[in-house]
Amino acid sequence: MARVLPQLGEPQSQEADGEDQGVGHQFGHGGHKERVQHAFDFIFAARSLLLFAGCFNRPFILDCMAQRLGLGRSPGAWMTSGFRRPLIPAAALCAFTVAAAGCAPVADQTIGPESQQDNRSVQVAMPVPKPVATERIVIIGDSLSTGYGTSPEEAWPRLLSDDLHSVQVPVEVINAAMNGAGYIAVGDEEATFQTQIKGSINASTDVVVFFGSDNDAGQDPAELHAAVMDALQTTKTLAPHAKRVVIGPLPAFDSAASDIDIIRDQERMAALDVGVEFVDPVAEHWIPGPDSALLGPDGEHPSSEGQQFLKGKIKATLGEPRDRPV
Repeated sequence: MARVLPQLGEPQSQEADGEDQGVGHQFGHGGHKERVQHAFDFIFAARSLLLFAGCFNRPFILDCMAQRLGLGRSPGAWMTSGFRRPLIPAAALCAFTVAAAGCAPVADQTIGPESQQDNRSVQVAMPVPKPVATERIVIIGDSLSTGYGTSPEEAWPRLLSDDLHSVQVPVEVINAAMNGAGYIAVGDEEATFQTQIKGSINASTDVVVFFGSDNDAGQDPAELHAAVMDALQTTKTLAPHAKRVVIGPLPAFDSAASDIDIIRDQERMAALDVGVEFVDPVAEHWIPGPDSALLGPDGEHPSSEGQQFLKGKIKATLGEPRDRPV
């Protein structure tokens, strides 16, 4: 028959008292240490079983544990029976408590980007590289930049574009140069430096390179200076944030040398007036003499080797493309 648990405060029967004494006898004599050790071993094994089985019937399993230990009653019944002597050692009782607590649902204990206080996931934002806009470089010039005497594929702007494609920042080189053009001189397709600017430069332009031009030879110096100033001002209006670089004409080694000096001087003064970088190929002796391998058969336009030389010089002047976020 099922046992009826005594209510708190009721006098206990002799039978119950005898059972209590029997239990006390079992735990109070020479086998006490061995039984406690056995209890701990059994409880830890039972706790693993409870965790694995999902704790489906905790009271039943605890009763079975008590029966296995020879206690005769479940821990719950013992704690409400009211007898007067210690039923089991404190350590064994604590072990029962741990085993019972182990049957509770186990919280997620994964260590990671989660809150340890309220178990709410905290999203950790990984750094995302900023999108980088294409750097646009526009070339304003004459036949020194078109590949005249070689080919457009060998022209230094094309070589520069090929070189810059290997860098991390995407680069677009727009070659607006036209044969025969100058700040004032009108070249192919009625082009001047001013028309090239208006046809190729806008707010997305990052760099503008002016190169030349000896086509302006014989022009009035004051008018040439004003034309250079106008070109630089138009560029500033269309591309306010663009870097501007003015490169003078290449040296000449004949009667045109004096004209080259005048052109160079007007360009340099205009660039200084507006705070723009000026590069002087004459003073820097880019071309060492009329028989230089950097010049083609006409002694005026760059050879294939000369185009490579110009690419290297102008690339060094511009520096690395800027890492400009969109």
